[in-house]
Amino acid sequence: PVKTIEKVIVLSGPDQYALKFARDFLETDSQFSGVIIGKKAVLNPLILPTTIQAVDSSNWKSSDAYISAAKLLISACGYSTIMDLEFLDCSAHLLPTSGQVEQEYLWELHAERIGKKPKL
Repeated sequence: PVKTIEKVIVLSGPDQYALKFARDFLETDSQFSGVIIGKKAVLNPLILPTTIQAVDSSNWKSSDAYISAAKLLISACGYSTIMDLEFLDCSAHLLPTSGQVEQEYLWELHAERIGKKPKL
């Protein structure tokens, strides 16, 4: 896939965790510019600058196109995301969802490969 988008954030999982992930990330990277993909229930409460394009994840074809075009994917550190990275051929910053033991384990296990950053 042709990589035309610098950064894409994918918000997944239960709404309260996805919303917390988005807010925490945007607080730590106030200069973020790119695309955020998530459910309307998660995107609607966010106040986003004009440098961020919000994409409703219910349109999977559109979401897939943005994800495929990403140079850098920012997401929770789940099993399927790590497997998807093989196909996507892009860099990633994956963060474990707080309290999700399997994501914390995967985050430690794949630290070098997934661009491990400090937990939010």
